[in-house]
Amino acid sequence: MAPTVLQRRADSLRQVADSVDPILANSYRRRASELELEAWIHVVRSGATPDDSPLAA
Repeated sequence: MAPTVLQRRADSLRQVADSVDPILANSYRRRASELELEAWIHVVRSGATPDDSPLAA
């Protein structure tokens, strides 16, 4: 999967998480974070400089 596809899926999961049961929402947000990290890894492995590091918090 390309990073943009992964980011769109993560964004979608975060939106859905706002309208579901809190227990399920936590799982959706966790998966969204995993997808964002995977997208970031793809960018780094491609040799590009990432704009934002998911680890910079």
